[in-house]
Amino acid sequence: MIKATHALSTPQARSIIEKAIAKAQPFPRKNLVNLLSHQQLIVRIGSLELLENAAAEDFGFNPWDEPAKNESTQLALQRWKQWADSDSKIESSSVKLSEEQLQNYIQQLLSDDRNRVQRALRMLETNNFHAVAALQSFLIDHPELPEVKQLKLKQAQYELVLIKANRSKAAGLARDLVKGNRDQQLTALSQLKKLGLIAIPIIRDFIGEQDALTRETAMDALLSVGGAQVLSLVVEDLKNEQDVNVLYVVLKNIKEINNPQSIAIATRLLTHEDEDIVVGSIQALTKLIANNSSHSPFSSSNKKNLNSDSPVLPYLHDSRWRVRVAAINHVTKLQLKAAGPNLLKLLKEDDDEFVRSHCIQAAVAIKLTDGLPTLKKLFFTNDELIGALTPAILDLSKSIPADLLAHLKSRDPDTIISALAAFTDDKKPILTVVAGYAQHSDTDISCAALRILANDDDKLKFDFVTNTLTDSLKSGSEAKIQAILTSIDLPRLKITDPRLFLPTHTSRTTSSVLDPLYKAFLMPDGKPLTPALPTVKTDSIGGLSTLLTTLTNLANEPGNNKRTFQISLILTKAGDPRGLKLISENIAEMPVSKRSSLADSLYSPSSAETLPIFDVLLEDPADHIRKEAARNAFTNKKNLKLIKLALGHVAREDTLLKPSEIIQYPFFSALRKSGAASIMQQWASEQFASPTASDKVKILALTIHGKAMRVRDSQEIEQFTKSTNPWVRRAAWYSIASKKSSTTPEQLVSITKDSSPHVRAILAEVSSKERTNWKIYFSDSESTSDNSYSSSRSRRRITQELEDALRVIAETDSSVVNQFEANFSLLTHSRDINLPLFIALLSKTPKETQATRRLSSYVESNFKKMGTGMRPLLAYIDFKRINVRYHKKILEHFKSDSNENEAFHSFKNLAQTTQVSDAPQHIEVEKVEQPIDRNKLVAVFSKKKAASNVPKLSKSSKTSKRISHY
Repeated sequence: MIKATHALSTPQARSIIEKAIAKAQPFPRKNLVNLLSHQQLIVRIGSLELLENAAAEDFGFNPWDEPAKNESTQLALQRWKQWADSDSKIESSSVKLSEEQLQNYIQQLLSDDRNRVQRALRMLETNNFHAVAALQSFLIDHPELPEVKQLKLKQAQYELVLIKANRSKAAGLARDLVKGNRDQQLTALSQLKKLGLIAIPIIRDFIGEQDALTRETAMDALLSVGGAQVLSLVVEDLKNEQDVNVLYVVLKNIKEINNPQSIAIATRLLTHEDEDIVVGSIQALTKLIANNSSHSPFSSSNKKNLNSDSPVLPYLHDSRWRVRVAAINHVTKLQLKAAGPNLLKLLKEDDDEFVRSHCIQAAVAIKLTDGLPTLKKLFFTNDELIGALTPAILDLSKSIPADLLAHLKSRDPDTIISALAAFTDDKKPILTVVAGYAQHSDTDISCAALRILANDDDKLKFDFVTNTLTDSLKSGSEAKIQAILTSIDLPRLKITDPRLFLPTHTSRTTSSVLDPLYKAFLMPDGKPLTPALPTVKTDSIGGLSTLLTTLTNLANEPGNNKRTFQISLILTKAGDPRGLKLISENIAEMPVSKRSSLADSLYSPSSAETLPIFDVLLEDPADHIRKEAARNAFTNKKNLKLIKLALGHVAREDTLLKPSEIIQYPFFSALRKSGAASIMQQWASEQFASPTASDKVKILALTIHGKAMRVRDSQEIEQFTKSTNPWVRRAAWYSIASKKSSTTPEQLVSITKDSSPHVRAILAEVSSKERTNWKIYFSDSESTSDNSYSSSRSRRRITQELEDALRVIAETDSSVVNQFEANFSLLTHSRDINLPLFIALLSKTPKETQATRRLSSYVESNFKKMGTGMRPLLAYIDFKRINVRYHKKILEHFKSDSNENEAFHSFKNLAQTTQVSDAPQHIEVEKVEQPIDRNKLVAVFSKKKAASNVPKLSKSSKTSKRISHY
């Protein structure tokens, strides 16, 4: 018992000790009372704290005075002994402190003895927000307190609040806020932005500071944390605010808060004399109105007002060019057609080219076709604007008139190049213009055009485009060649080399009565639409085939190894086997940069020539190269030989390839394909039986077993649940538990009793309906995130046995992470949880758990089925992570009074809002039946030439459920 009292000063041990003593039958009254006479102060303090929890009373006992030396303490001890001999009720440790106890602890907070202060904080912590409100009342009722005493109470008050959000930093933040210098205070205020709504009352204390920088930082933190909930406070504070930096930080924040008050603030600041504030106000209004909030007076239901009454329109003719540009951007973003005449006037009269270029963009946004004559006139008279005018005219008239094209040809190279940037479309008329400039005598113009032609594989379907590129490759101009090589995006071949199939792999050949229809679309006139796998022998004249051949010939020219390697990567990315045949040097001896580029080019490998390349790269000494090669090895699910090769490498005893490098998204994706999954499962079974397979390899095999669509009997892996290696046990139990139908109640109990917290963590992961941060561990130092996706997670159900096992973890596990995850899993299944415990865990979990982010996401998606008993959670979620359109709905859903927005404005409101109640934690949500559309018409049509016996629809039916293009 004495050792237990010593350990009470440690938060982690304190919780365990309090629980153990509270459950003791009978409660050790007399033993604890006897310890009040112990000679060690720490023992007397610890005993008193445990007794106070049980009796909800201290009987005036002062642990700092030894009973034998102080008469009043001796009398208090006698009262404790009388209590020990009685059969009075033992109170819960969570019982509220009496008013007398609160006042007693507040007085102790004023002590100069740090030990007394720390004890008072510990005792008040169980009633955090109730105690915080009492401290605020005490400060208000005692204005005569010296400043140093007031600051002591403020520091304690802040610490009690912050403990709930971030226990490890609470004391330091509270100290810096109250006693730190300005830099420390500003840093602490900035950190409050991460702590949720409970920080609002603290931040408010700094809004009225004389120092402008402190006010600016506090205002930034207040709006960042509180959002719409604090706008009413901000409106009042701004009435007397003169500092432009404070005003600007308000504008920066309110543009992210869709609310009528945000619009009102920005509108009022439009008349400010400072240019930055006016520009900031216009930008804020632009974003607020563009977000089309239902709160906005310019919502979609009032578009007429938006066009004619926007408060920004008068600023189109402001004398300050930055203000005019901001107003023009406002017109562009909101497509204010009413601004058309004003834009035309600016286009004709404004002497600032920057302003006019923005006017051009606005004219396009509002479809100002009346402005085309003005735009064309500018095209002929102002070369500096041609770069901005070309895309505008293209957009408004869908083409460039011949006279403008003729004029463009006579301009200087820089002007032509600026205009070419607008010709990005892959339509034939546009590409024809660009192809013409690819033959221009000026190399810079020609190269700019070639880059545009080469940068999209859709453009290369036109023979005249590929032929133009081919001509330039043959021209001998290194500039033109590099313009193509650094931009080209070849169409990727989608045929997998048959040599990569395994003999045991057969494709499905089930026939269908619709096969003739499919064949007619895929092979019009009996010719396949898919290009054949190119080889040297199948070269043909013209088009893409000639371009590929020209690239290959260019790479084979001697004396330019850099270009050869460059082309080999281009062809390899496109799936052309000739690319890898160009590599003549030893891959293992290549520089790291080359090996890295090669590994990156091997995405979805489809030719047999890639196998020896992977054989080398999978054992590369550079981690990032091995990882990229391992990733790409699984990107083509039909390349079964390569998948088998990669798994073979990781199983080798002398391999450099780590199992964690194998496990990436393509690995999990391959497991969802029957052919690849079969190969991977066969490999896993071989490792289970292998006496030489390492634990890491077995963990990889167990991961495959747990994730594959078709899983063998779980008895095959149950032997590994008894491994001495906790990471093997974790992988084995996860594989079993993830298939709930095969998990017995006895196995659930075994998991809850496992000695490793990492194994016990499995239950929350396999049961939670929300995605967790699950990691696959191979050792203490090697792990990787589980990137697999389960579409059925949101539909998970838990048995009573699994729920019971989760509650064991949630209430008693030694790992705070496991406790949090188990509680969170129960929450996702709308099961009641120990809310005070769950709230306490939020501040204890490590950063990588992302507890606040995940809880915020859950509340956003599920608040409608959460009862008012969950209201205290609002203080701990991050509203910045929740879509603004849900803010008011969430607050109204949980409100218990008529003014929910003030729930976090003061310490008193905070205490009321976070009070745990007996209200239901979950409610039934009435499901609204959606009308069923029974129209199942499927319209299939093709814009390309199809078989003559297949009807071709010119338009898709409005009732179509699916449109298939070939």
